[in-house]
Amino acid sequence: MTSSQSRQATFTTTPDCRRSSSIPLFSNANYQLTPSMRSILPGRPQSTRQALCTVNWDGLRLVAYISGNNAIVFNGRRDILALISVDEAESLHALSIEEESGNIAVCDRETVFIYEPSGRDYGDLRWTRTRDLPSDTESPITYLSWGSPDELLVAGERLALWSFADEDRPQVIWNSELSSSVSIACFSPDAGLIASCAQHDRMVKIWRRLSYEQDSTRFDVSYLPHPSAVTNLSWRKVWHQEQNLDNLLYTYCADNQVRAWAHSDHYARSTMEMVSTIDTNESIQPRRLSMSSVSKSRFTFILHSRDLSRAAERALQAHRQGTDHALEHLIEIANRSPEICVVLDARGHMSVWGLENAGYKNKQTAEKFNVALVDGVDIHLPDQISVEDLVQIQAFANNDLSASLCILVHSHSGQIDWYQGSFTHFFDTAARERRIQLHSSWSGHASAIDNMVSSQDYTRFISWTSTKRAIVWVQSATGALLRKSRLSTKADILDAILLSTRDIAITLSRNSIDVWNIQALQAHLIHHVDLDSDRVSGLVLTTPEQPTSPKINFGVIGKCLNIQLYCAYLPIQSCNAQSNGYHQLLSSLGETSLQSAEEANAVCNYACSASATGVKGALILTLDQAGTIKVHDRFNVTATASAVPSVCFNTYIRPSALSSICDSFAAVVHEDLRTISIWNVKQACNDFCHTFSEYDEVQGLHWHVTENGFHLLAVRFTYTVVILSQRRYSSDHRKSAWAIQQVVRSREHSNLAIGSLCWLEPCQIVLGAGNQILVFDVEAVQRRVNSPGQDTRKTVEINCAQEIILYNSSLPSFHPDTLASLFQTRRYPAIETILAALQDELRFAVEGDTVPSDLGQSSSDKVAIREYQNCTDNISSDFDIEEGTSRLREGINKISLNQLSATHKRQLHNLLGIYARLHENRKSMDAFALTYLYHFLLATSTLQTDASDLPPLPYKAIVAASLSQTQESLVHFIHAHFDRLNTKLTWPTARSLGLFLFLNPSSPDDRPLHIHLETIARNEYNRHSDDRNPVNCSLYYLALNKKAILQSLWRTTVGVREKENTMKLLAHDFAQQKWKATALKNAYALLSRRRFLYAAAFFLLGGSLSDACNVCTNQLHDIQLAIAIARVWDGDKVMQEKAMRTLLEKNLIEAAIDSHQARWMAIWAAVHTGDYARAMLAIVQSTDQLFEAQYTTRRQHQSDEEQKRNNPFKAMSWQANEPTLLVDLYVQLRSRLIGEGKWTVNVITPRQEWAFVMRCVNWYDRAGLHWLALRLVSDWEFVDWQREKASASATSITKEDIRTVAVQEGPISMLDAWVDDTPRKEIEGKKPDTKGDEPEPKPKPKPPPTQFFEPSADSLLDSFGF
Repeated sequence: MTSSQSRQATFTTTPDCRRSSSIPLFSNANYQLTPSMRSILPGRPQSTRQALCTVNWDGLRLVAYISGNNAIVFNGRRDILALISVDEAESLHALSIEEESGNIAVCDRETVFIYEPSGRDYGDLRWTRTRDLPSDTESPITYLSWGSPDELLVAGERLALWSFADEDRPQVIWNSELSSSVSIACFSPDAGLIASCAQHDRMVKIWRRLSYEQDSTRFDVSYLPHPSAVTNLSWRKVWHQEQNLDNLLYTYCADNQVRAWAHSDHYARSTMEMVSTIDTNESIQPRRLSMSSVSKSRFTFILHSRDLSRAAERALQAHRQGTDHALEHLIEIANRSPEICVVLDARGHMSVWGLENAGYKNKQTAEKFNVALVDGVDIHLPDQISVEDLVQIQAFANNDLSASLCILVHSHSGQIDWYQGSFTHFFDTAARERRIQLHSSWSGHASAIDNMVSSQDYTRFISWTSTKRAIVWVQSATGALLRKSRLSTKADILDAILLSTRDIAITLSRNSIDVWNIQALQAHLIHHVDLDSDRVSGLVLTTPEQPTSPKINFGVIGKCLNIQLYCAYLPIQSCNAQSNGYHQLLSSLGETSLQSAEEANAVCNYACSASATGVKGALILTLDQAGTIKVHDRFNVTATASAVPSVCFNTYIRPSALSSICDSFAAVVHEDLRTISIWNVKQACNDFCHTFSEYDEVQGLHWHVTENGFHLLAVRFTYTVVILSQRRYSSDHRKSAWAIQQVVRSREHSNLAIGSLCWLEPCQIVLGAGNQILVFDVEAVQRRVNSPGQDTRKTVEINCAQEIILYNSSLPSFHPDTLASLFQTRRYPAIETILAALQDELRFAVEGDTVPSDLGQSSSDKVAIREYQNCTDNISSDFDIEEGTSRLREGINKISLNQLSATHKRQLHNLLGIYARLHENRKSMDAFALTYLYHFLLATSTLQTDASDLPPLPYKAIVAASLSQTQESLVHFIHAHFDRLNTKLTWPTARSLGLFLFLNPSSPDDRPLHIHLETIARNEYNRHSDDRNPVNCSLYYLALNKKAILQSLWRTTVGVREKENTMKLLAHDFAQQKWKATALKNAYALLSRRRFLYAAAFFLLGGSLSDACNVCTNQLHDIQLAIAIARVWDGDKVMQEKAMRTLLEKNLIEAAIDSHQARWMAIWAAVHTGDYARAMLAIVQSTDQLFEAQYTTRRQHQSDEEQKRNNPFKAMSWQANEPTLLVDLYVQLRSRLIGEGKWTVNVITPRQEWAFVMRCVNWYDRAGLHWLALRLVSDWEFVDWQREKASASATSITKEDIRTVAVQEGPISMLDAWVDDTPRKEIEGKKPDTKGDEPEPKPKPKPPPTQFFEPSADSLLDSFGF
């Protein structure tokens, strides 16, 4: 299943972060982890004449438009310079930019807001609101026009000219009442003329300025008549104000005529006279007369002479050699300095006309000439003009090196398209493809986005707002987001499903379900179903979408977690509801519930995966207030009973109302809303937990699964998105299973809060911030990384998709983690095979050669060819250990292994040295001792002379040493090692070694614990030669019942002030009750003074072993010290057994839940007591069941504040499920119980054993050790307890034979019986027959010949989820 982001049932509102001033988009922030923004949809442009404006401000191209109450300022297609939010305005109506100063004026219907730029010279460009201009009439403002940086024309039912000469007091210096409200009123470039026109007016008024004085500004008026309604006006833009040109006005009329008007004689009746006209209907005459090639619609825009001249100059500079007829044609046109009029239709036809000598001071006759008449211009324009399809086009030459042609197409349906191409190609008269291309499309919503949902294939998504509007978006080949279809519903949308194989969308409202056809731009409602209840909250696909099937099953989730199931019969290709023969599109299948009656009102939230692929449908996660996670993946479409969850376990955390789930993982936000935890729902373990203290509260969680099956989690905050990616499991518990991949900061592009998020392929996130949509590409970022095989760091561009694969792919055969797993499982033949192959590869390699990760042969083949053998005396290998390891070290230093970093190479060097030491001791130690020795050498490899910093050895090494029969050789090696370091054995060192946990007396007369504890007591006394104090060793001597030695030490002590009193006290007989009470009284006094170690000694002196152990456990937090003194205690045996039982069953297990070694601690406790059945249960059970009582008790004793900020118990971590040594230990303990005749179904059930094997397989697979997972599933055998019981009763097996069988037995095959669920159910259904006779064991089949067969990948990997 490859599910993506999760839809949530509950949402947290975000604060209103709108501001009156814009925010800077240039700062010194660290962009190393921030992905590049691929595209942006800043919001739906307003459907007004002046919603879009572009100017060239001192070499900086500014493009701005208004959306809602925001004005977005761009510098190019995607670079947002500023986002101006006007809180006082509900919706902006017009925008105008002054080209000389960069001032921006925006207005709603009543007020004009002026913004001035600042900080450009310092790289911190922003616009700040400086003044407001209220309207003194009730008429709405319709148009704005700048005359100069200090003058602004505000038009409506009257014309008002504002002056800002006095910065403190702006004033109206001229106004004129009008008969009707104007739709257009704009200043000429020299501010000497104003052209205005009302809606549907055929007369254009020309206002000529008679006086420029502020106190006596006057205008006279003249008229330009037209035969039909004037639709638009525009003035010619000049290079600069001093250019020797007259004002030139273009008028666009409903008769499809473009007229050019120039300044007339001063004595003429009209201020301006018509100098030329262009008939747009006659300009385009298609070469083919078919109906499909004829379009009546015409669209016209003017390309000014200044832009054409700049483009021709840049094109000529960029041209190198050869003949370019298109460039020659462009230069020929530019030499005439014409104004260019471009006429387009909806069929891709284009006619280009040049207007020469228009509006020149020399009063030459204006001439028009044809520039080009071509087809195939890929500019999307509507064919049938309606009110919503009105289009305005603006063109300019970009400020890039090539001065490319940019065309902005503003459609009043709510979209601005940015087309860009070469001037040379655009005006080329020859047939040419791709004259101009769509580079970006600005659209979106007019109000804040509520939510977004992507399709299953992540190629499209749907977004909706609270205004009952929704838009379906698709991604073009160039990466631009295009609006595919728009929906208008009758009620607010709560949730939606967007199908990937059909152009179908299903929306859920409060009391209805709507099915939409989204093929056209305006979606068509094809089915509507009313719901009986309005208590609904979400939609979920309950079965995967199949391209060849017309049936889609989905469910409507109610607020009481009841699911109403529906089946939709949808057309496969056509949208006709009758095309498949189904007259009813939706049919109800019944209802089920996610919670029982007893659990009513206990669930605090739910989440469901957004897509359903693979075998099963979507997953639904429910999370109750106690932290119990339930996952439902199958829904009964006929029964009305509550659905049975497939996964159920308790997290023991206090969750919030935010959670999310994908196919394998669930993410939960804790009650503090700053901590998240990721849970592996298949293994019921915690994968990751982190508190984001540097950000605000978590707003949402969104999953994504890449095409390679790796998981990404986007954690959404108000202005930031943190992307987490999964990592390999590792035996090194310092490494994390998840890592922060990237950080997306939306405030670098928008100051609106992030309200929604969804994913697109490949690895793109879509953010909904207010009414804006931002798309970030998280594939490539700049990051400082380690150089391969070196300690240096360099900045490189990393492909994040490849990086995720790198951190999750299979490990190389010679990787330190691979060899470490083989070391711990004692697969020495496999190690030698790998090292020999690596030696062969490095022998003739030179710098620059690449060593294959599999060393020329798959590691599974190499390991499978040799049997899993433990170290024995008769192992032979062609690999010479001493010489081979030396050559490997030289080769590793000489050849750069790209698969290994500098740290990994140092680890590999270290492992080679450890292997040489292990090889030296293989004849004197058994397998268990060698396992402990490996961890000991690994821990001491970094120590030079001081062993006080020895890291604690893991409990799995201690368990292995406990089962060893060669402890004497092992201890001798440890002492010899410390002797070489000239280090004495002290208690901190013994605690790190776990010495008093694994030492077992071989006979009643053997007392290794007493000998080592006395050595520790002596070394603790002599640790400080200048200040010897018997207090430091009192606990150890009193635990050994050697009070006489302690008295002797006190006699020789000098300078200890408590010497006399202690000597008097120790002289008494503590067998008497009186002196025991005195010792206990002194112990409590020492506790009050926080002298805990000395207090424990006096508790032992008073005969209270349990109190001494409690002090060690609770005050000193040293449970090993408590176990040590309890094991060597020679007092009351009943007291000793009680103390040990308390330590092992209570204190140790309670301490275990705070450690990732909890499972091994429980195993050691069971092995120490000889309870091997309980040890096997500790191996097999999940940690949430194994420590259930301890989890519950701990949470019950915590305060509400502690529970609110608590983290998951470390015992539930993924690290507790590390299978290294677990599999071998399980097999050996099982063999022991079989030999003793105690292997019954009551010990381990087949289901538990199956779950254990699958847990180990999944761990190996996640760790990149796929060949170990393959080996385990192919060679495991489930033992029939009844057969083994019969064979055990017929044969007498000694303990030595059991150990030999346990050592040599390997996992056997389970593939034939455990490929599907049927054999598992059959075995689970078998109950031991206690009344009847036991069935006779079936004769064993003849074993197959001992020949290796390569396992089939189809029969293995597909069956077990690889």
